[in-house]
Amino acid sequence: MKVRTVLQLSAGLIAVVILAIPGQYGQTGQVAAQTPAQQEEKTMTVDDNPFIKAHEDIVICDSPGRRHRAFPTGVRLPNGDLLVGYRVARDHWMTADDGFYVTRSSDSGKTWQTPVCVAALPGWGVNGVIGQYPDGVMPPDETRLRAALQLYRWVGEMPADGPWRENPVYWTFSEDYGDTWSKMVKVHDTIQEVETDRGREKFWGLWLHSNESTVHRLSDGRLMGLFVGRRDLMCYNPSSPYPGPSDVALVGFSSDNGLTWTFRTIADSAQGGIGYSESDSVRLSNGRFVAVYGNNAGSPYFFETHSDDEGQTWSPMRQLDFRGDSPSMVRLSSDRMLAAIRHMPEGGKPGIGLVVSPDGGDTWHNLGNVVDQSMWDMGYPDLVRLADGRILCLYYTASEKQPIPKELEEELAAREPVATIFKGGIRPAAFGEIQSEIRGVFLEELE
Repeated sequence: MKVRTVLQLSAGLIAVVILAIPGQYGQTGQVAAQTPAQQEEKTMTVDDNPFIKAHEDIVICDSPGRRHRAFPTGVRLPNGDLLVGYRVARDHWMTADDGFYVTRSSDSGKTWQTPVCVAALPGWGVNGVIGQYPDGVMPPDETRLRAALQLYRWVGEMPADGPWRENPVYWTFSEDYGDTWSKMVKVHDTIQEVETDRGREKFWGLWLHSNESTVHRLSDGRLMGLFVGRRDLMCYNPSSPYPGPSDVALVGFSSDNGLTWTFRTIADSAQGGIGYSESDSVRLSNGRFVAVYGNNAGSPYFFETHSDDEGQTWSPMRQLDFRGDSPSMVRLSSDRMLAAIRHMPEGGKPGIGLVVSPDGGDTWHNLGNVVDQSMWDMGYPDLVRLADGRILCLYYTASEKQPIPKELEEELAAREPVATIFKGGIRPAAFGEIQSEIRGVFLEELE
């Protein structure tokens, strides 16, 4: 069954895809060594592959409002509920008025409760990430649900060459599965000096960079997660290109459930010229951790690395043959792996892409898009395994403009003036034009 497109729907959607995996391997092979004819022979698609099958789409939230809803994050709780969080704002990281909301389903996604705001602070934007457990499932022995809150605001005048993003990070915790949340606890400030395997190092915006990046519980009880640290401040100037890559891929370890961390370097942009960025990781049955990185400064392609000693050492980064950002991964049967990505193919349609590894990360099949999109501002899928074995893939859709009459535009501008980092020089595209929803598509596991 082909998943119907949602591009005719309102812009700025957040959606869900539910996936399923069969019990057999597909064809494998090192793509780099194949001839064009061999590549064509082994091409699989979302509609024609032995791994997954797509089904109906659903509405998670259709509340009104001209807002940019993005960066979804989900978790299946021990009581069976699904909790989905997402950021709501005027635009894409320009106006610091974001709030972090959650909605809940108690019937496997058939119905959803009215969204509730978890965090919103005057003068700040707030983005949140719930849980980050393997496969998106909160273990029953975890005593409290965690959520990371990433705050931001722009410091300085715009437009100019110097303004930068202030970006502290906090934890908040819930002991009733997300009904109520604790006061925020700061983890890292915008500029933070931390302990690494190379001594004390200073980073900007140090955190589990991607909404989908899994935090694992190691054999000794510590937490392990993939982090990104920048050596320079993030400036926002639409008239100038970003400086060269300064990102450092790190693995973090915590002995106090995430309140403090120490780090080891996985890859440094100073060594390879690539700033590895958004990531996720899976633990295989033999204990190996496999990680993939996208949205990398200096390369449009994904990269893979793995560790066989619980994160102490990692293999050299290896370039894969698919392009894009924001991966989310789950482990399938027989150590196969599924990744959902913001797919940005060269010369093709962007969209919510799916890639599968049948052999623990050695080879990968790019299945293409489960949903096509029209621009880069979309995606950030997050995979959550359901109790019946299906997989829920959260994502948000492209922020396509819905033109409105000039008279209404003038009325909105007078009634709802916008203060952005551009001081009125550029009105955010989201203002008065984006009506968004949260939606979803179910995919079924093939037998």
